[in-house]
Amino acid sequence: MVEDSLTLDLGLLLRQESIRPLRHVRGVLSWSSQRDGEVLATIGYESSLPEQGCGWLRLKYRHNDLPKEYAIQITTTVPNYGGLRRWFVCPLSNDRAAKLYLPPGGTVFGSRNAYGLAYRSQSQSLPDRIAEKAHSLRQKIGGEPGFHQPMSRKPKGMYWRTYMRMRDEISRLEDASMMAMAQSLGICVDLRRPSRCPFSLVGSLKGTRWREEQEADESEEAFERTLQKIVKPPLKKDGVKDDR
Repeated sequence: MVEDSLTLDLGLLLRQESIRPLRHVRGVLSWSSQRDGEVLATIGYESSLPEQGCGWLRLKYRHNDLPKEYAIQITTTVPNYGGLRRWFVCPLSNDRAAKLYLPPGGTVFGSRNAYGLAYRSQSQSLPDRIAEKAHSLRQKIGGEPGFHQPMSRKPKGMYWRTYMRMRDEISRLEDASMMAMAQSLGICVDLRRPSRCPFSLVGSLKGTRWREEQEADESEEAFERTLQKIVKPPLKKDGVKDDR
């Protein structure tokens, strides 16, 4: 999976000035866990990039206690709208790529196609994709993933406006995930009747066929009204029953 790999993002490296045109740069690249900030890996590098032509990024690290050192070429293309766009040249396939990945078991950074990597969302159902996005937002505000977890307090330094917007988005996504899950199970959900929406397991079992029951009740009431008209004829204006 892409999410399990170390990622080299050329656009991000340029924005962070880890790679700078007309400069020879040396430094250390590091990858950290989004959840707790733990450092996952560090790699030494040096780069050289001319203003217009091709450049290179040299990586130096150890893999399985063996030293690895190699250069990744950087090439350019001219988009139709003008300007200049830079690309990595994949060491494995020689294809252009904006990002390169080092998956578990890999030895060098390569393109997604070269390793045959897929995004985790491609193998997830719609409810799972929505839920994972909600869990990610929970972690961004310092909480734990999971619908059953209490909403965390506002992190220090975060604006209240941002915190409340993210809380609203989490609630919206979690409701949408449960609704998608209910629909995938064939459970009828009607937003106009929130009290009957079967979001819990017990509620879903009890509310699976509430529409059919409602239609049956309405039909029975209509039949009772018709029967009453037949059995109890209407009164005349003078209060005498019309036996006809």
